[in-house]
Amino acid sequence: MFFQNRIMNNVSIVVTGIGVISSLGIGREVFWKQFLEGRTGIRPLKEISSLESPITFGGEVPGFKPKEYLSPMVYRKMGRASRLSVAASIEAVSDAGLTIDEAGQDRIGVVVGTGYGNSGLTDDFFLSFMEGGAQGANPLLFADTVPNTAASHISLYHKLRGPLTTFCQNLISSELALAYACQVLDSGQAEAMLVGGADELSPILLHAFSVFKALNPSPNPILGKGIILGEGACILVLERAEKVLARGARIYGEIRNCVLNSGVTQPVQFEGEGNEMKKAVSGCLSPENEPEEVELIGLSANFSKDLDRLEYAVLKKVFGAKLPQIALSPLKYFSGEFAGMGTLRLAALLLAIRDQIIPPSVNPSELVPGKPWDRAFIPARSGPVTQALLTGFSFGGGNACLLVKKPTY
Repeated sequence: MFFQNRIMNNVSIVVTGIGVISSLGIGREVFWKQFLEGRTGIRPLKEISSLESPITFGGEVPGFKPKEYLSPMVYRKMGRASRLSVAASIEAVSDAGLTIDEAGQDRIGVVVGTGYGNSGLTDDFFLSFMEGGAQGANPLLFADTVPNTAASHISLYHKLRGPLTTFCQNLISSELALAYACQVLDSGQAEAMLVGGADELSPILLHAFSVFKALNPSPNPILGKGIILGEGACILVLERAEKVLARGARIYGEIRNCVLNSGVTQPVQFEGEGNEMKKAVSGCLSPENEPEEVELIGLSANFSKDLDRLEYAVLKKVFGAKLPQIALSPLKYFSGEFAGMGTLRLAALLLAIRDQIIPPSVNPSELVPGKPWDRAFIPARSGPVTQALLTGFSFGGGNACLLVKKPTY
C-alpha cells in the first residue's frame, strides 16, 4: 500500500491538465464528446496489421499524425506508444497553463504506466535478431525495447529534471503511476508531475493474446468471452494545491484517497473471491466519504471472463442497497482495453466533475455472460458529480482504487 486516506495529510494534490490520444478521438474535448455521445472506438484495424491473429478489429487510434506534434527528426526515433505519450503530454501541459522554465525544470517530474511499451518496435528488433543474429540485429531499434522509453521521451521533450519513473503492472500500471506521483508530491520532491499511461496496438500483441484465447471474437462483444485490445495515451498534470492557487490555474479535481493492495492468485487470473478487491474499494471510503456520496464509479470491467462479474459482486458488497443509485461507467466497453489506461479512465471522471455530466453507464446485473452486449447502455445525463471512484483490478491479483473530488477552492 503506497498511501491511504489522502485527507489525513496536509498536502492537497490536484489535477490541472489533461491530454488525451484515444480510440475515441484525438484531444481531450473530442474524446469527451465522443464518449458522451456513446460512440465506439472499436473498429476494423487500418494502420496495424493483425499478423496471424484472426482478430482484425480493436480500439485503434484513428488518424494520428505525429508530425502535427513533433518534427520528423524527433518522432522517427520513437515507437508508437512514445509518440502517443509525448503528444498527450503537450496537450496536458498547455491545458494546465504550466510554464516550464529553467527554474522549474528541476521541480517537475514524469511517471508513466505501461503494460508493453513500444511493442511494435520491440517485435521488429527481435525479428531482426532472429533473422540476422547479433550482427544483423538493428541497433537503432534497441533503445525502444525497454518499457521506460515513453516516460523518458516526455521528460526529454519538455527538458525536465525531476523524478522520472515507469511502472509496468499489467492492467493497473498507470494507477500505480498515479499513486507514486502523489507520494512524490506529498513528500515535496516535486511541485508538479506529468502522470500518464500509454500502450500501443501491435501485431505481436494481437497474436499473443489470440494464442492465449483472451480476445473477444466479435466487435460486438460477447460478454465474458474476452477483452478487446485498444491503444492510446493520457497524460495528467498533478500539482500541489498551494502552487496552483498561487498561479490561479483551473482545477479539475482533487485526489482524496488512493489504496493499493494485492490478492493471491495465478498470474493470468483475477482474485477468485475478491476479498482484497473489496478492501481496496472500502479503503478509499473514509468516514468523510460515505458510499452515498459517491455518484460515479469508473469501472475496470473489460468483457473478460471473470473481471466484470467479480467487480460487480465486490461493489454490491461494499455499497449494498445504495449501488443502484451510483452510475457505473465502463469506458473500456467503448474504447477497448490497454494496460496503461487508468489515467484515461480518471480523465473521464474528472471531465464528468468539471461538466457535472454522468457519462454513459451500465447496470452490470443485467449483463448476462455469453450474450452479445448490443451496446445497451444508459445515455449520458446531467450530474451532480461531487465524488467519483476509480476501480483498477488486474490479473495476477493487483488492485488499485482512487477517489477524486470536485474542487472547493
